[in-house]
Amino acid sequence: MNKFFKKGILTGLLSSPKEIDDKYFYDEQGNKLFEKVMNLKKYYLTNCEHEIFSSKKAELLSIFSKNTKEFHIIEFGVGNGYKTKVLLNYFLKQKANFKYFPVDISTYILKKLETDLIHTFPKLQIKSVNNDYFKALKELNNHKNVKKIIFFIGNSFGNFSEKKSVKFLNKISGYLTKKDLLFIGFDLKKDPFIIYDAYDKTFEPFCMRIFKKMNDELGGNFNTSKFKYYFTYNPKNGQGNFYLISKEEQTAELKKLKINIHFKAWETIYVGISQKYDIDYINRLAKKTGLKIKYIFFDKKKYFIDSVLSLK
Repeated sequence: MNKFFKKGILTGLLSSPKEIDDKYFYDEQGNKLFEKVMNLKKYYLTNCEHEIFSSKKAELLSIFSKNTKEFHIIEFGVGNGYKTKVLLNYFLKQKANFKYFPVDISTYILKKLETDLIHTFPKLQIKSVNNDYFKALKELNNHKNVKKIIFFIGNSFGNFSEKKSVKFLNKISGYLTKKDLLFIGFDLKKDPFIIYDAYDKTFEPFCMRIFKKMNDELGGNFNTSKFKYYFTYNPKNGQGNFYLISKEEQTAELKKLKINIHFKAWETIYVGISQKYDIDYINRLAKKTGLKIKYIFFDKKKYFIDSVLSLK
């Protein structure tokens, strides 16, 4: 049993209101379910960012390699590398002097990705880091004379509340030098129905699977038919929220934790956020955390941006 999972579930389900950190969803099966979501046409984010990488790869290489003999790409939360491969392939063809450091807490993800990349790009210099983001940064921070490009692409940053976003960026800033860059994806505010369609139902199997994981790993007896998935989006503040809702009053047991969890009818378990942004919001975050936006790249529909930030 993963001690972090045990502690996280115990803390979350005993809190009021109940919550489960979405980082516990990303195990081997969870990642397979998430990859299915990424491949859906209605989940527009994947294609939008892939378009940006494909159309701006030369410009991005110029930015990353400027004023340095070598640069290191440190990517947080790598997934299957579908979009990053566009850049890696181009950078290798241009004989850029760089190394790639994928970072993830999932051993499964890293092994699968590394095997794939070594096969696809034999000349790629790659070193996986199986750790949390900031422990990995601390480990990699001994390359003082090499320009770091920290990737946090896709909608990963949107999984943070504003408070957590500020904390995250402040922490990253502490590892940056003047020459380093932060490369972040931001999903933009748009027609609320496009956003709702991308998340309503599509994430249901991914989120509902947490009950099976608790049953398997913690000796739970959750009955998934007694819960439902619910997504809500507020166009005013750009915040999407994910919930699992108990359809009736019930009690579930977690034998390995020696506890019973009681639910009232229609009580919620909060399982995540998907924040949508506008440029003012992004500028405000940068200003609060000692960063500045150097470049912004839009997809054609202006649904999504990838931005390059640096220390002020």
